[in-house]
Amino acid sequence: MTFWARARWLILTGLLALVLAAGGAVVPSSVLAYDAPTVSRADAHRFNGVDAEEAKLSAAGKESAWWSPEPPGTSTTPSGAVVATNTVRYGPSNPGPLLDDVASTFRSGSYTGEVLQSETMLYRVYGGESGPIGSYWSRTAPSGPMQAQIDSALNPAWGNTATNVATIRVPAGTTIYDGVAAAQSLPGGGTLLGGGSQVYIPKVNPDWLVP
Repeated sequence: MTFWARARWLILTGLLALVLAAGGAVVPSSVLAYDAPTVSRADAHRFNGVDAEEAKLSAAGKESAWWSPEPPGTSTTPSGAVVATNTVRYGPSNPGPLLDDVASTFRSGSYTGEVLQSETMLYRVYGGESGPIGSYWSRTAPSGPMQAQIDSALNPAWGNTATNVATIRVPAGTTIYDGVAAAQSLPGGGTLLGGGSQVYIPKVNPDWLVP
């Protein structure tokens, strides 16, 4: 080995040792075919088939690509596990079990089906042609007939004077449909805006009434 060949070999060996110390990579013998200054830490990773940044981006891409709409009645935890819940959201794009004429009494035709996990108090205004037992209730206790008529969009033509209040104690395990009262047009013109709490229960047990 000539002097210059030995000197070049020593230089290459020293530079490769520095690369190994900096990156911990195993550089194949093919690197020796290149000039030492071209062998960087990134090059060493690539020669080993490992690029830290590319691996990181690839992993992130896979994580973001794993997505699917949650089925009704489920939710996803931060760990990605799918668990059951006691509510299901219904609307125009996900029609629920209620008939259209009932669903339309909820704002935007949207409501939540819920199986009560604990005993719940609900309120209903009535009077005139309307009695204390019915399917429409509210989570909010009324503050007066006029306010109740506005919040629940009670058309006077329906005969409910809203002068009385009924309270029921709904037991756990009961299915209710919960949402916001839709606006209602008045026969002579004008609109009752609604916007108050509205709960629909297909069948109310009179025994739930609070004396």
